[in-house]
Amino acid sequence: MQKLLIADSSEMNQSILYEIFASRYEILRTQSSEEVFRLMVQFKEEIAALLISEDIADRIPKESVQTLAALKLFEVIPVVIVLKETAAGIRQQKSHLPFSDVLDSPVNPYVAKRRLNNLTEFFRSKITLEQLVNDQNKKILEQNRELKEQQKKINTINNDMLDTLSMVIEYRDVESGRHIH
Repeated sequence: MQKLLIADSSEMNQSILYEIFASRYEILRTQSSEEVFRLMVQFKEEIAALLISEDIADRIPKESVQTLAALKLFEVIPVVIVLKETAAGIRQQKSHLPFSDVLDSPVNPYVAKRRLNNLTEFFRSKITLEQLVNDQNKKILEQNRELKEQQKKINTINNDMLDTLSMVIEYRDVESGRHIH
């Protein structure tokens, strides 16, 4: 079973998200930005997505985000930021964390399920397609190498044949044979 990483400072939001997704994913929960980094690295092959509140996303150091990006985790793990409106209704995003989608609080279970399902399917399809393209590129490169080897063999055979013909002609007529060679 794939894992879903939920990082939210609100125990209530964590519980709501847990109830929405527990039937489909093994849930990893944290309230710490440092723990987000550690869990993403530790379970990088198993995490289907990261649901993170904007307050925790804002606290993740730029260096940690750069490390995760260097590990190419954001290419295989979609990040969904759960936004909270400020008192004035203005959203302030200070995070360096690249995200794939956003959810508003309070989270609508139907919308959250559909969007996360679509997002994880998209990422899975993207990874599969990239793997297929890489496999095809390897096959093409191998076929290209084989064709070059065959071309070298053909060139060698052609040169040997021309040498043989020129020797036959030279043997028959020394004067015109050197010219032909």
